[in-house]
Amino acid sequence: MKLVAACLFAVVVAACGGKSAPAPASPGGEGGEGGGHAHHHMGSGHEAEHPPMTPELTAFHDVLSPLWHAEPGEQRTNDTCESTGRMRELVPAITAAPPAGADVAAWGAAVDELEGRISDLEGPCSGGTVELGAMTFDDAFRALHEQFHALLGLLPPA
Repeated sequence: MKLVAACLFAVVVAACGGKSAPAPASPGGEGGEGGGHAHHHMGSGHEAEHPPMTPELTAFHDVLSPLWHAEPGEQRTNDTCESTGRMRELVPAITAAPPAGADVAAWGAAVDELEGRISDLEGPCSGGTVELGAMTFDDAFRALHEQFHALLGLLPPA
């Protein structure tokens, strides 16, 4: 399982242009509040780091990106939790519009997984935990971000 997580992390780092820089670690695990947070930085050329996205993916990215790039802390957590409903609303359009040349079955499975990651995030946002254990907000948010990048990886080359 750790090998799979490490490989997935490597793919995410590569998809983000290799600009990840871990924040100093602190007690409480990884992630925004109370831990190191692998965070690629937004700046000139950020959009060029992603393959050309469909309008539906762009709409999702427009919600996710500012949240992901925000300074970890209570405000980011609150803003992200408030945005889960909007993210969920965007999923059907992503499902209905696989890009030309994409593997439709793989696309559908990846979008289903994206929706699952939104559900995982809603647990900590509501003060609960994810069914599989005590997934923190940071763990759930990181998994959502990674799944978005996995979906980007299914886009056919430009």
